[in-house]
Amino acid sequence: DTKLLVVREGINEDLDRARSVYEVLDSILSDRAQRILQATPLVQEIRVEYLPHVGFLVAVPDSGVLDLIPDNWDFIFKQNDELFFKEPTVKDLDEEVGDIQSEILDLQA
Repeated sequence: DTKLLVVREGINEDLDRARSVYEVLDSILSDRAQRILQATPLVQEIRVEYLPHVGFLVAVPDSGVLDLIPDNWDFIFKQNDELFFKEPTVKDLDEEVGDIQSEILDLQA
């Protein structure tokens, strides 16, 4: 039986900042997805995802779109019917936000 220690707000400023970022992560991901779609008009559907220990990725349905993917997108892996890529916008998120969930867990330890 594993117990998780949770540090209250106001005890650690770095932890509070990380939690604040994590709380708005969905809106950050949606915003970045819209930016990528605007910059990449040939790709019709994407999602920006955060995977702990991997970082931020662009997910694209595997429906014959590989020829439409820009050269500056790096293929990372395929899972089920989606292709996952690193591209400049998500690389920026890796730098700006980092591995936020792991950071929170480390700060609570």
